[in-house]
Amino acid sequence: FFFQAEDGIRDDLVTGVQTCALPISYRTESNFYQNLANQGVGNAPRFYGNVSHPGSGEPILLIEDLERHRFVSQTEGSNHEDSMLVMRALAKLHGEHWQSPVLESDWLGDIKDWGTNNKPLIESGLDAWVGNYSHFSPARFNDRLNQGAAAYATVLNKLSARACTLMHGDAHIRNLAFDDKRDDPVRLFDWQLTCRGPAAYDVLYFFVNSFSPEDQDAYADELTAIYLASLSEFVPDYSAEVLQRDMAYCSLTFWGFFSLLGNILPPNEATLELVETTLPRYTNMLDRLDSYQLLDEFS
Repeated sequence: FFFQAEDGIRDDLVTGVQTCALPISYRTESNFYQNLANQGVGNAPRFYGNVSHPGSGEPILLIEDLERHRFVSQTEGSNHEDSMLVMRALAKLHGEHWQSPVLESDWLGDIKDWGTNNKPLIESGLDAWVGNYSHFSPARFNDRLNQGAAAYATVLNKLSARACTLMHGDAHIRNLAFDDKRDDPVRLFDWQLTCRGPAAYDVLYFFVNSFSPEDQDAYADELTAIYLASLSEFVPDYSAEVLQRDMAYCSLTFWGFFSLLGNILPPNEATLELVETTLPRYTNMLDRLDSYQLLDEFS
């Protein structure tokens, strides 16, 4: 069994099969697989059990092999057809767990917890982000880095008070696999950040990590309409206006997010290329959602 997780460790020592060894700190992902994966949630890889690494004793998740699936590069981005499939898959995930009892599970965190958990990384990573990556972003964005980072926890508290669902939390194109032989081909993996949170976060996060600014302008409205049409089978009263408003508030987390990345993205060739490619996607959505004005009003 092989699971392609960017933070996992490929290992072929356990019972002669390939596995993914996850550090014990990834307790949320382990709990997700043990509690929800085999119920079909998000078409996640099937979970087969836990074992201990024979050398280190680290816990290892044995999960379904996704190697035969189709993967898409984050820098390349998603095409229109795949994106329509993703919108329907996210709507199904969110609709099935909208205000669900699952959200009260003791192992599942809340999006507002990110404010506390990420505070040290944001505070210590801001200068590194400015020094290594701010030349890729417009002055308008950079001028609000301190303001946006300071608002991060308060924004998350506001989002937690909205109607919530089971949020994937990291729904970009690299954390999706496509099984083109299935009627529902989108498979979501890398559930480290899953939590109780607003559906709009996953939708927005997919847009900013998977679409060029040009494709955002061309397809975002159509794709949100597809998402809402699919979601309406479960949640008939969540409107386009409310989704747009929730996405705008979710976008206010971007400044804190990038400050955090200053701590965890070393400025090498690969990360510089990734930031140069994806940062314009974020800033374009900030413009589309009038997020600069919203941040000023919120602050």
